[in-house]
Amino acid sequence: MNKKLLFSTLIIFTVALSLSSVNAGLFDFVSSDNVEVKNLEIVSKGYSLYDVNCELTPKNDFSYLEMTVIFYDNDGAVIEKNPIVWNMNDVTKDQLIKVNGNAYITNQKDTPAYAEVFITDSPFNGNPEDALFKENVTM
Repeated sequence: MNKKLLFSTLIIFTVALSLSSVNAGLFDFVSSDNVEVKNLEIVSKGYSLYDVNCELTPKNDFSYLEMTVIFYDNDGAVIEKNPIVWNMNDVTKDQLIKVNGNAYITNQKDTPAYAEVFITDSPFNGNPEDALFKENVTM
C-alpha cells in the first residue's frame, strides 16, 4: 500500500512538473516560422549600459527588422524601454546575422531583474504582441 502511494505521488509530481515547464516556455518565448534566434544574451558593460547579442536567421525576406528591449525590476515594474536596440534593412531569407546592439538604463540606481527582448518587422512598433520573436532574459 505504501509503495502505491509513493508511486502515485511520484507520477503526479512528474506530470505537474512537466505541465509547468511547458506553460513557462509558452509565456517566456514566442516564436513563429519567421525568425530563428540563438545565443541571446544581455551583458552588463557597466554604467547602466548593456550589450545585447544573438544570432538571428530570418525564415523569410524582410524589408526591415528591429529589436526592442524592456528592462523590469524584481516587482515586474518597467525600469526602461529601449526601442531600436538593433535594426537592419533588406534582410534576406536564411541570412545568418550576428546581432550586436546596445541598451541602457537611465537611472543607475535601478537594477534589472530581467529583460524582455522582442523583434518586429516595422519601425517603432514597440508592441510585444506584434513580435516575430519574444523572449525573457534573466539578468
